[in-house]
Amino acid sequence: MTQNANSPYRTDLLLVDVETTGTDPFAGHEPISIGAIRLDGSTLREKGAFESLIRPENPQAADPIAMSIHGLPMEKLLTAPSGPEVLGTMERALLTKNERETSGRVPVRFVAHNPSFDHMMIKLLLHRAGQRLDRYGYQATDTFTLADFAINTLGLPVAGDKLTLDVLAKHFGLSRQDKHDALEDVRITADVLRGLHDYAGRLMRQPTVAHQVSTPDQALDQEYGREPAELIRQARRHSIRNRRR
Repeated sequence: MTQNANSPYRTDLLLVDVETTGTDPFAGHEPISIGAIRLDGSTLREKGAFESLIRPENPQAADPIAMSIHGLPMEKLLTAPSGPEVLGTMERALLTKNERETSGRVPVRFVAHNPSFDHMMIKLLLHRAGQRLDRYGYQATDTFTLADFAINTLGLPVAGDKLTLDVLAKHFGLSRQDKHDALEDVRITADVLRGLHDYAGRLMRQPTVAHQVSTPDQALDQEYGREPAELIRQARRHSIRNRRR
């Protein structure tokens, strides 16, 4: 899929996916694999990628069902680097020196498909590393929410009633080798994000549709929410630029 989509983002994007020992950190569940890529905020081109296994601190708490889904063997995980070590290596791979050395928030936008779970597990790693929990921001861009908006408001013709990453990947013609590989999942998420922006850009080149969404910014935010409204605004800007050429 093209990496030259028009984008409304003012900062670079940090896309993250994790595999875990379960779904409840209060029960000792934790991340054991991470995949992450950084996208240029203006072009959505990949600028760097990272993946690693993570040594669990509570292997005895692992949920057998969760472990069977991704199939990562515990004996291999126990020889992996620790969570703080992995975070440090990831930042050296994806962040600039100034970004790594900041004591505040890193100027990137966190992106994932249904990001609340991944965000929660990343915060667990940040806590173990002694970092502030909002290092990658409190807010996140959710490709599930953007896809739902594109389908129900912009008419994206996705078959089925579930917006899983598999369903969206199939719609955009993306092939998957391993459904539970963190780096592959995060690259699929990036391609879905590009596909959604490409679709909105093509749609907004139609004058009748562009007219329908000619609504004040505040009304857009109130009606659709900030992230979907930003998708509309970028599509409008794309349409205006094309008409001026």
